Amino acid sequence: PPEPGDTMTPPTNPLTHWRRLDEARRLTLAIVGCLAFALVLAALVWVEAGRYSDEAAAETDRARQWEVQRARVEALAGGPAASIDDLVRGFDVAPLADDPRAGELADRAVALASGAATTDTWETLAADVAAEAEAAGSAVPAERGAFVVRLRAGAVVASAVFVAAVWLLIVPLIGSISRTRRRLETARREELTRNRVRDLASRVAEGLDVAETEEEARAVVSRALDRMSSRPVEVLLADSSRAHLERAVTHPRLGGPGCDVSSPWGCPAVRRARTMIYARSDDLDACPHLDQRPDGACSAVCVPLTFLGDALGVLHQVGPVAEPPDPVEVETLETIASETAVRLGTMRKIARIELQARLDPVTGLPNLRATREELARVLLEPGDAIVALIAPEDFGELVAAGDAAVDRALRLMANAVNEVAFDAFAGRLRGGQVVIVWRGVDPHLARSRCRALAASLAGDSARTGREVTVAWAVVRAGGHDDVDALVAHLHDRLGRDTRREQGAGRAEDADDADQRYPAAGHATTDTAPAGAEATGGRSGAG
Repeated sequence: PPEPGDTMTPPTNPLTHWRRLDEARRLTLAIVGCLAFALVLAALVWVEAGRYSDEAAAETDRARQWEVQRARVEALAGGPAASIDDLVRGFDVAPLADDPRAGELADRAVALASGAATTDTWETLAADVAAEAEAAGSAVPAERGAFVVRLRAGAVVASAVFVAAVWLLIVPLIGSISRTRRRLETARREELTRNRVRDLASRVAEGLDVAETEEEARAVVSRALDRMSSRPVEVLLADSSRAHLERAVTHPRLGGPGCDVSSPWGCPAVRRARTMIYARSDDLDACPHLDQRPDGACSAVCVPLTFLGDALGVLHQVGPVAEPPDPVEVETLETIASETAVRLGTMRKIARIELQARLDPVTGLPNLRATREELARVLLEPGDAIVALIAPEDFGELVAAGDAAVDRALRLMANAVNEVAFDAFAGRLRGGQVVIVWRGVDPHLARSRCRALAASLAGDSARTGREVTVAWAVVRAGGHDDVDALVAHLHDRLGRDTRREQGAGRAEDADDADQRYPAAGHATTDTAPAGAEATGGRSGAG
């Protein structure tokens, strides 16, 4: 987030951060260079002002010393010669010691004092000293002191400007660079976090892709939650009716929050189809299912699981009160929820499509292909299953009555079959015929259930006025070479029993392959394939 007082909106692109940082560095270097040049110039002015001030002081001292010497020469011109030593010493001291003119005048004074000079006089010497004093005095400008003051004042002002410029330009610029660097570090951390989230999404997606069942997919989700979540979390999934939510996955170590929502549409996150974050469970706008938790108030996040607009469930996580998960953890949970929803939704959609492809649209029973596959499996199993064939009589008349009559009769048959084959496989064959496969059931029980099925259809026919008459046959699955042989045996058994009943008016059970069936006043022997037990019958109403 931006610093307090920073009105510049932080860019979200790290490249923009780097460009700004580079521009700020260049501008800082330019300003520092200009200010350094100004500081050096101010220092040179200060040094030059000092040198000029020293020269001015030396010139002033020299002029003053010449005035002193002039006074001494004038005093010697009218006084005793004993003061000649002061005059000579005055020419030998600074700032006149290095002046050749001062040495020449000192020699003349010594010559005059000793009487060695023949043409020179004290008046001439005094005039020459006075001329030198006037020359030295004229060499000192009257404005030299003020000029030095102005130079040094300028240097002080330049230094003050430098300090102000540093404070007004460099300090904010350095602060901006620091903020930019912090933003870059934040952007780098966020990018690393996004990379971890993307890596997690990829690994979760790959793990879910190799899962062939929902149980395996739930195990992958459980491991992902264990690695990425440090709080109690659970995944609630809708059942096949989409009316109830069941707890499917919980955190392996921390467990689940134990949400009591019972249906998908009872969850606010599912209803709103977006992630819901609650800082406190006791807030006015908090989810009602968060209230009265055994562990007290908490924070929570709920992520809906949706696939192609269908609500599959919700991912629910709780934490300490007033401490909701940070955006990175929320994004991680959303990634897990999204990948889970895609995989589970795909699995369920494929399973639904496969189931629809295997079901007969009229009866809801497995279709011909699925029925033949089941019969093939039965023939390969070591046990001896019981197979029954249920066929509507006068099916041609139903077809002649129209599709509605056929569908109505088949639905009545399917309902009756589901009642007696609740623990068995039941599927359609051609022409409205239905096959029932019992495993581990006694043949007598299978026959009694077929009789109950026929009686049920007779009752439905009498009650609804819709005549449905069925014939049935029961054989053992063992001893048949293939599905076609088994189906042919069922049809043969059904046809003989039907003809027998038409001749005798009744059908009796046969418990083994050598069972005799009395019909039309004479005995008929029905022989089944080796190891196959067969019996049949007919029942109806109308």
